[in-house]
Amino acid sequence: MSGIRWSSLIPKKLKNANTGEQYKAFDKDKDEKISKEEFIGALPKLVKTFVGSKKLDKVISLFDNDGDNKMSKEEIDKYLTENYGISFSDASKMTTGELVDYIQDSEDKKKKDKK
Repeated sequence: MSGIRWSSLIPKKLKNANTGEQYKAFDKDKDEKISKEEFIGALPKLVKTFVGSKKLDKVISLFDNDGDNKMSKEEIDKYLTENYGISFSDASKMTTGELVDYIQDSEDKKKKDKK
């Protein structure tokens, strides 16, 4: 593993928050899906500026299987399970920082295995 830990870029309040609780907090209209507007609205201004709108659109499209521009628990579960071998249920028990570190470690392992 090399380079900066992705979790070090997350504001402390968000990094230490429970992932499942964050999902609920992002879902302002309580329809059990996170819309683009809810997702962007929940991100700190610094993250929005650093990442940019087009990259945030890309993030949403990774999860949005049905094309409704929203991320449901089921869509997030499918993505996490297929790409990282972890369910949304298990990820919900982690802090955001722990989940980001888990994903980064998985990505690093994939890169190492390709070599």
